[in-house]
Amino acid sequence: MTVNMRPNAELADLRGYLDAGNAANAARNWQACQENYAQALKLDPKLASIWVQYGHALKEQGFYKDAEAAYRRAIELVPDSADSWLQLGHVLKLQGKLKTALTAYARAYDADPTARDPQIELAHLTRIDFAGLGPARADVLAPERVQHRGWRQRLALLAARLGSWHHQGNQIRSIWPSGEIALGPKVAVFVHYDPEGCVQDFALNYVRALQAAGLSVAFVSNCPDLAERDLARLRPLCAAIILRRNVGYDFGAARDALRVLGLPRADTDYAVIANDSVYGPLQPLGPMLERIDFSAADLWGATDNWQHRYHLQSYFLVAGRAALESAAWKQFWGGMRLVQSRDYVIQAYEIGLTGAMMRGGLRCAALWEYRHLLAAVPAAEAAGGPDLLVSADPAEEMRRGHLARIRNNIVAHTPMNPTGELWRLLLLDGFPFIKRELLRSNPARVADLADWRAVVGAVSDADLAPIEQQLRREMRDRAI
Repeated sequence: MTVNMRPNAELADLRGYLDAGNAANAARNWQACQENYAQALKLDPKLASIWVQYGHALKEQGFYKDAEAAYRRAIELVPDSADSWLQLGHVLKLQGKLKTALTAYARAYDADPTARDPQIELAHLTRIDFAGLGPARADVLAPERVQHRGWRQRLALLAARLGSWHHQGNQIRSIWPSGEIALGPKVAVFVHYDPEGCVQDFALNYVRALQAAGLSVAFVSNCPDLAERDLARLRPLCAAIILRRNVGYDFGAARDALRVLGLPRADTDYAVIANDSVYGPLQPLGPMLERIDFSAADLWGATDNWQHRYHLQSYFLVAGRAALESAAWKQFWGGMRLVQSRDYVIQAYEIGLTGAMMRGGLRCAALWEYRHLLAAVPAAEAAGGPDLLVSADPAEEMRRGHLARIRNNIVAHTPMNPTGELWRLLLLDGFPFIKRELLRSNPARVADLADWRAVVGAVSDADLAPIEQQLRREMRDRAI
């Protein structure tokens, strides 16, 4: 039980100053407002809301530096107050401190993403040319008293969203067939992009495998035009072909396809959302799809990832009827903006989708769970000998070193990308894909890729020629 030790006379004085200050505020008598709030704050300097009102009175009289100090004092008391950050942004802008005002507005938006005023101010400020600022000096955007790592990235992501308003129109260029699109109960939305505007053989093989697994395939390409040769190869395999401008990345394409197809329909059992960021499938898809149990989870992914926040990786997702009909699913796709920032799409949509579904009460699961993959590591290390995990060749030291890296990350609780660092364990466990970026650029610096062909050949009889062909197109200053 908290006991108020303030004398009654002091409480009466405090109440009197506050009442007088509020009355002066309503009458726009800023000097009287300032004086009364100042007296109140002498009696109780922890009244954050009164520091804000005191700052207003100072600002209205042109005392901008004093007003800034008042707003900062309110923020010290309540760091997550959207209004305090907003008011700080206003007074900084009045002083011409546009860089620090930008971060103050970003903090206001972060504290309350539903508030319109911070969004309006950010939309204005991000169109101002801060002459000579440049990305190397972006740290100056952070106010001196705000110590928060990662603000450069967060501001860039926010600016990308605010600058996306002119991308929100219809991006679809053509739809085949022109009439009604016939779909079965199991649908696959396959998202494609190729910088040369072509459908490469590896992507065509993936579409063919989806059809062979009994899925009605909607091929949605972020290439607005495809050659007739490619369209002729696709039509026998697809229920629909949707061509659109390359706006919004894979998630923008999937959003448009779901809308065009009218999913879910009355007879829809589930919908697969897949893309061409992987090579494969190296195994038939039927057994993989048969493992999906919608009584256990509503949204499935091939793999899950704990980097940044827990999420199902978006290269292969399967949404059951409960997910497709849920308010969370409809709200997620209906509220999506077409943002031309890969980082934004990853953070807000790839990572954000799983969180949005779980907040909506849906169950999410992966066919190849991260924790199960990690459980296989000790057995893999103990195996030794000339097998697929540690074989007697010149690359053995690299493989052993990579396995040690995996073990160290496990001990340190450092999450890894399963389709990167754990690629070998995945393939040996029947996983039917290998990530294109793993072979193309190896962003995770995986050390044991030299024998990827031998590993694939040992678990699959898939033709590697389309993969080799694509690697010749994509590789730059690397050989694998």
